[in-house]
Amino acid sequence: MKLCFSVDGGEGNSFLVSMEPFEKSVLPDELESALRGIEILDVTLERSSGESNASARVLNDISTFIASVFFDNPKSILYFYCDDIHEVPGMSEKKNMLPQAYRSRLFSRMFERYVSVNHIEGVQNYPIEIHLEDREIFIHLISTDDNLPVMRAIGDAILGMKDK
Repeated sequence: MKLCFSVDGGEGNSFLVSMEPFEKSVLPDELESALRGIEILDVTLERSSGESNASARVLNDISTFIASVFFDNPKSILYFYCDDIHEVPGMSEKKNMLPQAYRSRLFSRMFERYVSVNHIEGVQNYPIEIHLEDREIFIHLISTDDNLPVMRAIGDAILGMKDK
């Protein structure tokens, strides 16, 4: 099932957050048994319109939606791929930073802020950086402490695929 949430950022800016089951067929077969019924949710954040950076309110609304789905599904791990397809508005101000690196940093800060402000414990952000000859890949996995071993196994599998 795919869940979508639209956020109006004002001034012509809008964003769409979607969460749906991750395509597990890309993971190694041996990882399937390790999942133990845990669902991997693929989180996608898209700019629907506008050119301005997202405000703190918009980022909070996005974080709140993601957290509500996450906590409503305790047997889940979130997967967020930081894309490099679209430029980030105002990127010239963030010299020498790839769009996907910027998104990765922003995602970590959103996570840290949400967890801190809401006094949440027992949830981990696992950022993954893969440095290839032709590109840089940034992924985040988020899990409760209960699912931490599975999250680490998924992370190891992702890192292991870079050599294939």
